[in-house]
Amino acid sequence: MKKFLFSLMAVAILFASCSKDDDTNTLSDAVSIDASALPQAVLTYLSENYPDVNISSALKVTGSDTAFLVMLSSSEFLVFNSDGLQFGKGLPGFVYDSVTPSGDTLWFHNRHHHGGGHGHGHGHGHGHHGGGIAPDSLPDAVVAYITNNYPGFSIHGAHYDTLCQFGAVTAVMADSSFSSRVKLLFDGSNIFVASANRVVSTDLPSAVLATVASVYPDYVLRQRAEMMVTAGLEVQYKVFLHSASNRLKVLLSVDGSVICEE
Repeated sequence: MKKFLFSLMAVAILFASCSKDDDTNTLSDAVSIDASALPQAVLTYLSENYPDVNISSALKVTGSDTAFLVMLSSSEFLVFNSDGLQFGKGLPGFVYDSVTPSGDTLWFHNRHHHGGGHGHGHGHGHGHHGGGIAPDSLPDAVVAYITNNYPGFSIHGAHYDTLCQFGAVTAVMADSSFSSRVKLLFDGSNIFVASANRVVSTDLPSAVLATVASVYPDYVLRQRAEMMVTAGLEVQYKVFLHSASNRLKVLLSVDGSVICEE
């Protein structure tokens, strides 16, 4: 059913248009594929740069420079060519045009676009992006917080998660036309506990990098990490580590102290 729905969405919302000679054409033969069928270059890129999310759906496309379109559980879209090189992306909810190497323009229309302020239910609504929460099924308290504290932001996806510092949380993805993606975390009582954004790992505080190097010498640091700001304005960093046989998420304070692992 998921493959059918995503294929239907692809037919309805994916277009290649506005080429150099102003001709209009459409993507042909867009086929939903399993994530494991993506090129290794794509999987490696995603694991390094989007270690905090999963692949929700993927398309293989012919008749265009675009060979693969990947939708993440954060409602983000990424575009890859036949060599598995990423050359375009759409932030959640945006109608986004990505110019391909040949000059074609790809339009991404997120059909799950919802404005903030229409939440209903108690957080156990319909599935969204492979087992998540539909934006219009979020608790009223969560939607009210986002509406009041993030004016102009739209909710584009949500899912349940368990974090070592907070326990069970609801993670909500939101953005605005003036700001890129932000992840907002709410506890089991629907109280805001933190916001999170991706950062480049090499830009992490030196104390954090020193701890990773000394405490986890057998692990390799992923290229992206998360910077969290708690409700109490404490800055924390989540790093994603991997070895030949293990994966590890470590939360650290600004001074490099390890808060917890998962």
